[in-house]
Amino acid sequence: MRLGVLTGSDVRAWEGAVLLVAAGLWQLTPVKHACLRQCQSPLAFLAANTARLGRGRLGTVHAGIRHGGFCLGCCWSLMLVLVLLGMMNLAWMALVATVVSAERLLRSGRIVAAVAAAALIASGAALFAIPHILTALPGFIRRHGCAARKPEWAPQARWRRTKQ
Repeated sequence: MRLGVLTGSDVRAWEGAVLLVAAGLWQLTPVKHACLRQCQSPLAFLAANTARLGRGRLGTVHAGIRHGGFCLGCCWSLMLVLVLLGMMNLAWMALVATVVSAERLLRSGRIVAAVAAAALIASGAALFAIPHILTALPGFIRRHGCAARKPEWAPQARWRRTKQ
């Protein structure tokens, strides 16, 4: 980026930075924690909604939509981050799934949410300061040997068809 001139990739990086910071801030809101409380105990939700469930199929559908809304309110920001980081990347998918599961299943879900918020806000700030950091990170990992390597005992993959 030259002084005063924004390229398309810089604008996309700043949009990503804003989304990361927004997702991090959402992790700290009381609304997120209220939704998390409902998702952490599905049995308590069912107990509180027995009147709806007793109204037949329509009541069950209504209770399901309501519980789904709580889960969406709890996790939408992390799903947005997953889209930003690349949905087809298994490592990011596993990390986001681990955070969502830890928030929901652990008693200290609010602490997990706060740690995730700090990581998201710091990542957004880093992306804002260094717009090319997301594209430079995979190359850095490959150059410095942090990437997973094929074990020595693994068979050689055959990428080309042999001529017959």
